[in-house]
Amino acid sequence: MENPRQLAFIALKLVHRDAYADVALERVLSQSDLNAVDRRLVTELVYGSVRRMRSLICEILLSASSKLRQTLNLVSKLR
Repeated sequence: MENPRQLAFIALKLVHRDAYADVALERVLSQSDLNAVDRRLVTELVYGSVRRMRSLICEILLSASSKLRQTLNLVSKLR
């Protein structure tokens, strides 16, 4: 049986590579044989992560050291 968390991670990698969340989610779920409960878990993990991405990055930047903060700012400018 497939692990819903691993499938969510795969979908999020696709989103990171510029796929829309709904497209990435459909691609991953269409290739799986998850039951309805696990499909909902994957969906919530993906959409929840995408929804919170900016606030999570902000929290990381606020708690990071100044050198790490500069690196993260540089990386975010490249995206």
